[in-house]
Amino acid sequence: MALLSSKITGTVVKFLHIEGGKNMNQRQRRMLLYLLSQKHYQPIQSICQEFGFSEKTIRNDIKAINSYLHRNSVNSFIEAKRGSGVRMQLQEQEEEYVRYILESRVLEIKPDLDRFYHGMILLLFTQDVYTMDTLADELYTNRLQLKEDLQCWESMLRMFQLKIEKGTHLHIAGEEQQIRLFVLYYFYQRADKAMIMSIEPVFLQEHKALFRRILHIYEEAYQQRFTANALHHFSIYLGIMMKRIQMGHGLRDAVCYKGNETVHRLLQEYFHMDVNALEMQFLEQMIESGARQWNRSMLHNFALTKETKELANRFLTDWFRNMGRLRMRSCRFCFPYCYRPQYYADSMVCGFCIITITR
Repeated sequence: MALLSSKITGTVVKFLHIEGGKNMNQRQRRMLLYLLSQKHYQPIQSICQEFGFSEKTIRNDIKAINSYLHRNSVNSFIEAKRGSGVRMQLQEQEEEYVRYILESRVLEIKPDLDRFYHGMILLLFTQDVYTMDTLADELYTNRLQLKEDLQCWESMLRMFQLKIEKGTHLHIAGEEQQIRLFVLYYFYQRADKAMIMSIEPVFLQEHKALFRRILHIYEEAYQQRFTANALHHFSIYLGIMMKRIQMGHGLRDAVCYKGNETVHRLLQEYFHMDVNALEMQFLEQMIESGARQWNRSMLHNFALTKETKELANRFLTDWFRNMGRLRMRSCRFCFPYCYRPQYYADSMVCGFCIITITR
């Protein structure tokens, strides 16, 4: 037992700092728990009947589980033997450690959400080109399920005036600023541990110290301390921004703007690439608006502009015009994890994820 405790203590640090990688989904977690409880080989067909999935899905899940265990420094694996089936090949004293990982890891994320986050990272932050078939393979799903997922993703993208183009390959089209805000908005809804495991390794990597230094410069410039949540939020945006620039998707419109010269120099020298004036303007506008803390005096003195009043009136007019066409329904994207009963438009996504009013 002492050896096991030492193994858990020594490995959990690496476990919490995995560089990228894909989480298991709920189906794979259930299968692993099932195999842990079986002492003998289980025929693939029996597992198919147990879980109600195809043989191809089961075999893909086994590959995903073994890859997950390997990334978490686990020597045990699911062994396949022709004519006998599959079983968990447990190494000495590792069963309790595997169960510890399954219980401590945030795996309660719905498979739909798991595919969404991983799919968006592949489509927006890698240079690889994906078709329906290759993306389905990468997400350990099938073409039919991916087609259903894409309908949901498109509903979410529409809120940011974005869309998925399906030509020779899948491509997310729209303004670059909107793409970044879309990622920041939806990726920041992940649970804390899921953020540490899946999002931070993609966007922060080894740059966390630099990003914190940059944000400290802005704290001094604005003469205010950012909250811990704001610091983390802005750090994630800096990671999104620099990854998109590295991929050739920098903001391109020419503007006459002189941002913080120290920050500008730090970014260019550290990443060895050009960060133009529009990038600095968008970054600083986002930080300034996001860090603004309203007090009672500011709220009391705030006055709506004519444009804001007109926009609010248009929204309320459209809202009440369509109220008769709204109805309660379950959201296929976050159900049953969304416990906020509210009115939904005739769309696939609930008001918590996105409110879409059908005309």
